[in-house]
Amino acid sequence: MEKFIIAFILFVTYSFVIGQDFSNMTGAEICSYNKSHSRNIEKLFVNSTNTPKHSYDVLKYTLNLNIYNCFKTTGNKAYSGVEEINFKVDSTLSSIQLNAVYTFLVIDSIRLSSGSVLNYNHSSSTNILTVTLDRTYNVNEVVTIKIYYRHNNINDGAFYSTTSGYVYTVCEPEGARNWFPC
Repeated sequence: MEKFIIAFILFVTYSFVIGQDFSNMTGAEICSYNKSHSRNIEKLFVNSTNTPKHSYDVLKYTLNLNIYNCFKTTGNKAYSGVEEINFKVDSTLSSIQLNAVYTFLVIDSIRLSSGSVLNYNHSSSTNILTVTLDRTYNVNEVVTIKIYYRHNNINDGAFYSTTSGYVYTVCEPEGARNWFPC
């Protein structure tokens, strides 16, 4: 019994000496700390074979989500959204590719900010959303598209709706593709 007490005291002392103090950290800082100190950190930085290569720089994402039903029916993860993506062209392009997990997201339509409808292909095998633009854009042109979509009532590991009525996301950065095209 004496050895157990000594081991316990050593363990508690060790925990206090090397433990991380989270008291002055925001939730985002705690999440970032936990991810950076994960044993699987190398997996976070490995490029997926399905990660699209692009020649544009996203300037701004604007998400307008209708999550009312997520509050009305606790645990419901189904919502609709309109995402506006504003990007600057880095080299001539006539289409863009985005990550969007096929089983979680249903794309209803994609339009330019002017309202023109754009063609798209949402691949179930690669989870890539390819948007065909209305013309070929040149370097430094700025383009804004709107994606109208729905999120299925599926646990995606990134968007949560709790039984106590809270809705939140935990996905920096790799899980974002589960709840909006990016």
